[in-house]
Amino acid sequence: MPTADENSIVIEFAWDELGQVGMARLRVRAGTRLGEALVRAAQQGLLPVQRAQAAAGALAIFGRLRKPDHELHDGDRIDLPGPLRVDPKVARARRAASRSRRGG
Repeated sequence: MPTADENSIVIEFAWDELGQVGMARLRVRAGTRLGEALVRAAQQGLLPVQRAQAAAGALAIFGRLRKPDHELHDGDRIDLPGPLRVDPKVARARRAASRSRRGG
């Protein structure tokens, strides 16, 4: 496992891979931005290319959405979203219908 020193940090990437959790660690220079780390990890073959491309618009650190210019810190876990299983509009309509049937 890479370890951090005073000029670098170690970050992790996590993603769902066919029901399993895929993980990769990467050492980057201190001050690296989220978008930069994503590109670097993809270039090094640490991430599935399709997942890295899809994640570019919806990046999260420990489940909290962040912009690509967010500065990373040692130990950050970057969560890469998977493909949508259900269109959000359809899911919202299903929840509303379910509440209506329950009387809520």
